[in-house]
This record gives sequence, C-alpha cells and structure tokens, in this order.
Amino acid sequence: MGLFGDGVAIDMTGYTNPKALIALKNITAASADIEAEEEEDTCQDTAGWTNGKEWAVTTCQNYADEGCCTDGKVVGKCQVWQGMDFNYPENNCCACGKGKKSAEDVAM
Repeated sequence: MGLFGDGVAIDMTGYTNPKALIALKNITAASADIEAEEEEDTCQDTAGWTNGKEWAVTTCQNYADEGCCTDGKVVGKCQVWQGMDFNYPENNCCACGKGKKSAEDVAM
C-alpha cells in the first residue's frame, strides 16, 4: 500500500483504498504527537543541586565529568555516592538517571 502526493492510498491490488488513506493519516498524526512529546521530555539537571559534600564530586557536572554516571545510573566507584546520604544524584542529575523511567514505571 502506498500514499501518493495527491492523498490517494493504493493497496497491493492497485485500487484506491479510502480506509487505508484514513489509517495512514492517523499513523502520521500519532507519529507527530510522539515526536512532540519526546522533544518536551528533554531532561535538565536540578538547578543548583549539590550532594552536600565538600570534595571534588559535588555537582551534576562533576558526576558526569568524573564518569560517575553512565546510561542513567551512578556507576563504578561512585555507586556509594548516591541515595539519601548524597542528596539523590540519581533523582537530580540527568546523567545519573533523573527523568529515566524505571522498569517498574514501564511495566505499569
């Protein structure tokens, strides 16, 4: 089935198919809605956030620069620098997971 510039949908038999045209228009509209939502979901680090500690890795930028966060998780030696004691970088820094849906969120 194809959609031509004049708004005509042709099925595999070569005949015009008005139902196919409606379906293709609905798919196109849904795709545009999804793209708009993705653009709105751009993550931003919590302004002015720090982990409350007085050493080199204290801000979201520090966590990212030091390789403490990868694929939306606090990783490696930095795994101990998360949670309540470190003011939740995973909830405040995009690189550490802010804005990422957990497996539980996706399952619901």
